[in-house]
Amino acid sequence: MSPKKKVDKYQEIRTSLEALPHISPAQVETWVDMQRTIDKTRDFLIRAVPDAQFNIEEAQKILGQRTYTLVFFGGTGVGKSTLINSLLGRNLLPTGAVTAVTGTIVYLEQTKNGEEESLVLNYWSKDEFANRVRRLCQLAELDGFDITNDGEREQAQSDINDIITAGEDNAKTERDEYLEILLDCIESYENNKTLFKAGTPPPQSLALENEESLKHLREDGFKGSNQRQIRLIKSATFRIKPPATGQPDLLMGGFLRI
Repeated sequence: MSPKKKVDKYQEIRTSLEALPHISPAQVETWVDMQRTIDKTRDFLIRAVPDAQFNIEEAQKILGQRTYTLVFFGGTGVGKSTLINSLLGRNLLPTGAVTAVTGTIVYLEQTKNGEEESLVLNYWSKDEFANRVRRLCQLAELDGFDITNDGEREQAQSDINDIITAGEDNAKTERDEYLEILLDCIESYENNKTLFKAGTPPPQSLALENEESLKHLREDGFKGSNQRQIRLIKSATFRIKPPATGQPDLLMGGFLRI
């Protein structure tokens, strides 16, 4: 690559970053310098490592998208969703007082080409869900069972109910909480078996304007209903429109993913 092309490349990056709101000149230069460092590292590896070219080209495809991920993590019920809502300037993620509310990993991305806002639900595969249930059995000090097997699922449900009934006069323990989650998994799977007939369920896209959509993410959403799927959902993605001109843009025009 000639020096002139490199200058053009960095100027293009600089120009695109300068067009974003709420980014300082110093931050722009930091990003440009980072790209220069990446390029220098790439050139060195190509010379030094015979097989580096292919891997670097694959990495460059990812970097070329110029979309970066910001991760919020913390203990249950500490206010991650509340903080993100505050930064977004809108009540998007479900929140509540004290107890856990959001029941799965959540991503936020910006919509493209004028598409409508939506909530996309991604499900565990049958094997992934079965393994999660076996892990819950270990935590609940219970013999493992195959939740995808009708007979084993029915027997486990009966055994768990017997354990809970036998200890209902005692103070609730951590084990009791795991047992209740296992019952929730059993009921959710039973009510949604058809989802897994063809293997991993396809993602489900819901209109964000429908208030019922958010219930799918809540720990208490659709409780006691055959619509309840929170235990089956691996992750969820909010696809949201950029804010009005002049408003803070947390996703930086699509350059950032949360």
